[in-house]
Amino acid sequence: MTNAVEHNDTDEPTVVVDGERETVGEDGEEVVRIRVADDGPGIETARRERIFERGELGEESSGSGFGLYLVAEAVESYGGEVTVEDSDLGGVAFEVTLPVAT
Repeated sequence: MTNAVEHNDTDEPTVVVDGERETVGEDGEEVVRIRVADDGPGIETARRERIFERGELGEESSGSGFGLYLVAEAVESYGGEVTVEDSDLGGVAFEVTLPVAT
């Protein structure tokens, strides 16, 4: 959520966070999806896979390049995934999907 505000070029950034629990797949696995969407400048489609690589920095980033890498590594270690796509708000939306703990 910090990135959504920090890298937003509007006067009043909009960030929407929502979540849901659902059943997926033929085996009826339950997952939780958390989605963070913004109205920022977006991320070029060609860069979307690279942003999860260790040390990858945005064009005007003052960060370390480890934030999204660590998020992806942590989520994947629990059997989940992180995806990024266009947001209905005009920026991007990150979605974290994790299996429900039993």
